[in-house]
Amino acid sequence: MRALPHVLIIGVHLTGALGSAYGLSWALRRTHSLYDWPDARYYSVVVALIVSSLLGLIVAGRAAWRWRRGTASSAPGAPLRFAFCTAVVGAVGYLVFLQPFKGLYFLLYAGCVAGAHALLTLIGSHVVPGHALRKLDAVAFRTCLALFLIEMTLKIAASLLAIPLFAPGNLSVDEYMTRFRRRPGQLHLGFACDERGFNDVLRERGTGDKLVVAVGDSFTFGIVPRPLLYTEVAERATPGLQIYNMGAPAFGPAEYLALLKETSGELRPDAYLVCLFVGNDLDDARRVGNEYALIRSWFDRGSVMLSLIPSRLMKVQDAVPGGAGFGGWYEEGDAFRADPTEAELVARYAWLADPMTEPASMTEERFLLVERDRYTTVCRDPDPELFELLFEALTEMKRFAGSTPLLVVIIPDEFQVEDAVWSRVRTGPDDERALPQRKIAEWLRERDVPHLDLLPVLRAVPPLADGMRHLYHLRDTHWNRRGNDVAGRAVAEFVRTCIK
Repeated sequence: MRALPHVLIIGVHLTGALGSAYGLSWALRRTHSLYDWPDARYYSVVVALIVSSLLGLIVAGRAAWRWRRGTASSAPGAPLRFAFCTAVVGAVGYLVFLQPFKGLYFLLYAGCVAGAHALLTLIGSHVVPGHALRKLDAVAFRTCLALFLIEMTLKIAASLLAIPLFAPGNLSVDEYMTRFRRRPGQLHLGFACDERGFNDVLRERGTGDKLVVAVGDSFTFGIVPRPLLYTEVAERATPGLQIYNMGAPAFGPAEYLALLKETSGELRPDAYLVCLFVGNDLDDARRVGNEYALIRSWFDRGSVMLSLIPSRLMKVQDAVPGGAGFGGWYEEGDAFRADPTEAELVARYAWLADPMTEPASMTEERFLLVERDRYTTVCRDPDPELFELLFEALTEMKRFAGSTPLLVVIIPDEFQVEDAVWSRVRTGPDDERALPQRKIAEWLRERDVPHLDLLPVLRAVPPLADGMRHLYHLRDTHWNRRGNDVAGRAVAEFVRTCIK
């Protein structure tokens, strides 16, 4: 047993060296987004990984040599504590500076952190006096251990408490659907969800009627009362058409696929309508295949509870009281009678008739933070791996649909539609506003998948008196009544051309 700590120390250093070498092997391929790196940055990382690999081997060899000679430290716990602290500090650094999570970037970063650990192991005792080093060791270890234990406690609580606040970003598809789908009969803005938990009522099909099953996220679930939703607008514009709305907040491509599989045999629709919101469906594609699930649970800001819970609480804090969206009138409704009329809705929410009077859902600072983050993810620094995961999900949907037509609607984010928002979030003068739409449309076109890009449709709407189109709730990121109406008429025409 006395040898175990020394074996662990050698194992830690060898693991670091192998991790650096593995990161180096990926860096040398220069795949994915490394193509766009300037040569200076790219070769700096390559050199750092080479040095890290060598340092790891040197430190491991030195530890083995000292152990064999009997000159190893009589307190082997210190190197293990230092390795633990390095891992925790490295995780914090990645969470602060290198988000969103990208598998390739993580491999490069982890290799460099391992090299830094090896370097500090070699020179630490020569740079910091012994007594100061012991004090630093004690303080750092206790702090890092506290962070680790708090995070573990929150993760355990999240696994036991099925509430959205504690829902980690690395939930399985089934867990996501359980946590975020509405309860049967639950009221949403005066209208009860059906027995499946969706914001719709499936009507009996008449002779010659066409049924389309629509899947999507909160855009499809609706942040307006049900009769004003774009799926309802499309139905009213097309006699004989029923669009069964299976949207749910926080869902993404992995959940869309699961929904199609869940209900297709029972419903046997004439077409599937997949409604992709580029603002977060690309990021939500991380759940497809659950790649890097264990690593992401500790290095993805959307999965680390110490980051996730405060972020969600801040959203509530930054919501404007009485606002038009999630932070305001999105309340499940004891003040409503069931199935209110349009007149009753407008009487309560005057901005349904006049978007110029909408109260905001978020503070301006919070809204711009959300939009800048989405702009970075889909336009400024899009991750090719996320497009690949999205296309993987779409491929599986197309395979599953078989002979049933698969239709795709591409929903833009507000920063793409409103020039004023675009000018405030854009940081690169040459960034392409419609980059995600172009990539998705090219992929769909190559596979003969009918699709509707709503970006040009929404941008064609004339601005109102203040220069804004007012298609989205004020500082909310979701369509208001006006946006749903424009989108619904476009979707109706699109569906009519695809299923006669």
